[in-house]
Amino acid sequence: MKLIDDWRTRWLKFWSVRLNLLGNFLLGTLLAFPEIARELWAALPDELKMLLPVRIAYWIPVLIFGAATFARLVRQKGANNG
Repeated sequence: MKLIDDWRTRWLKFWSVRLNLLGNFLLGTLLAFPEIARELWAALPDELKMLLPVRIAYWIPVLIFGAATFARLVRQKGANNG
């Protein structure tokens, strides 16, 4: 395994890292405090609830991790070597 040059100063510039941090935070929060998802769902207007699946909160981290995988494939200005 070979690390990128100056990884200590550049690692937070990668969108894949940022999205993974966000996904981990959301997933950890939902696992530690599942009542938060229920309270947020209860606070939504009925019109919006009809448009969203009941378990949407559990899919948000999955979608974020998918976006992080995609972001890792895209050239990112200011974060790439070379």
